[in-house]
Amino acid sequence: MLENSLKWVCLVIKLKQIATMKKNILLMLFLFSSVLLFAQQKITGTVTDENNEPLPGAAIMVKGTSSGSITDVNGNFELTATN
Repeated sequence: MLENSLKWVCLVIKLKQIATMKKNILLMLFLFSSVLLFAQQKITGTVTDENNEPLPGAAIMVKGTSSGSITDVNGNFELTATN
C-alpha cells in the first residue's frame, strides 16, 4: 500500500515538472518569435533614371546580405531586411 502511494506521489511530481517545462518552452518560443518579428523592416521605393523615368528590371540589394529585389515595370520595389 505504501509503495503504491509513493509511486503516485512520484508520478504527480513528474507530471508537474513536465507541465512546467512545457510552459517554459512555450514562453521561450513566444519570446524568440517576437524578437524575429521586430527585427525585420519592410523597404519600398521607386528607382528612376536621371530624367525621373522609372527603371524597370533594376536590381536592388541590401548591402552585406543576399537579400534583394527587382523593380517592376513602374520602377517600384519592395523587400524585407533584417537588422
